[in-house]
Amino acid sequence: MSLLARFLWLSTIAGCMATSGLQITPLESSPSLKETESLEPAFQISPIVAYRNPPPPETSVSPELGATSVYARVGSANARLAPMDIEIELRGSALKNEARIQKKVMAIHQAIYGWDPDQWSHILDARTECEEVIRTKSNFFWESLAQHVAERVFTEHLTPLIYLYGPSCVNSDGELTCAPDGLSGVDEVRVKTTIDGRRDPLNPQTRSIVYVARRGRLQHPDVYLELNVPTGMRVAGPEREYLDLRPLIAGSKETIHSMRILVHLPANARTRTQNEDYADYNLLFVPLRHLVFQGAVDNPKRPETSLSYETMGTLRRRFETVVQGLRSVTGAMQLVDVLRPYLTSEYYYMFDEGQGVSSYRDYILGPNGIAGTITPDVGAVQLIIE
Repeated sequence: MSLLARFLWLSTIAGCMATSGLQITPLESSPSLKETESLEPAFQISPIVAYRNPPPPETSVSPELGATSVYARVGSANARLAPMDIEIELRGSALKNEARIQKKVMAIHQAIYGWDPDQWSHILDARTECEEVIRTKSNFFWESLAQHVAERVFTEHLTPLIYLYGPSCVNSDGELTCAPDGLSGVDEVRVKTTIDGRRDPLNPQTRSIVYVARRGRLQHPDVYLELNVPTGMRVAGPEREYLDLRPLIAGSKETIHSMRILVHLPANARTRTQNEDYADYNLLFVPLRHLVFQGAVDNPKRPETSLSYETMGTLRRRFETVVQGLRSVTGAMQLVDVLRPYLTSEYYYMFDEGQGVSSYRDYILGPNGIAGTITPDVGAVQLIIE
């Protein structure tokens, strides 16, 4: 690409008004975004146990206020209690005695999600690995925690036992001292994790993650993501953001009432056994936010947008072009150049403390982020506009 052509391309994608002339090198073998089969049924769960939080109080600046289901991330770079909703469904041909099964699943949930860092630290006090264990447990991704549920149910252990059963059931040699409590007759475990963006100042987008594991195929789960684009959401945090990322359609935001991105991470994409094996949804959401939905704005903490489309079809074509660009090395590197000015404290002020904005930018745009493409992790991607 010549210097002049490159300049014109950058001007087109980074400008205030969206156009249909966006040029990104596509990956010819990438799947079509125009899927005939909807991904929406994957998010319909019939849970045997469910833990859900109420909405945060309208005037709250505390994300966990009123939440009863939280995960302790006290050992992470951004120490906090993280509210989440958890729904667990079991499928199988020999499921009997629902009350007994429910009791077991509740105990598994408590051991994995309800861990007490102080209690763990007290038990681990004499062990040299105490600090590392607490930090690792604190930093598990939601997908990894769902995997831990499946490991317990199937009694198929991929993760060090201490993270599955806790230090009171695992000795200093890593051996299980409590009886395993797997469930026979279960062929499939489904865990749906929902994070209310109003309760997550670090990543204020409501999203659901559906993790689907099958017995004997634990290393190859299906994962489904539903990402809700903020369309008028007040965040319960110190900045009191009120977010609306909707673009203009024919000069108005009111054409769009809700926007959701549905994503499938297929089971055959890669082996998944630990945190790093699970794709970060922000590798999709960050470029879509800045290049398709919101654009460049003066105040990202308020309902502003600079992107405008003549028709809904133009918006969808822009969406498809960016997603296709993320699939190929050439397209991804082009997007990295355009996204770099957005990865600053102006937009990502929430990372000023903790890991720092520069570290977040290096990760998002680096070889383990967008520059590494979303291939092979991401299969079907659907934009639902209502």
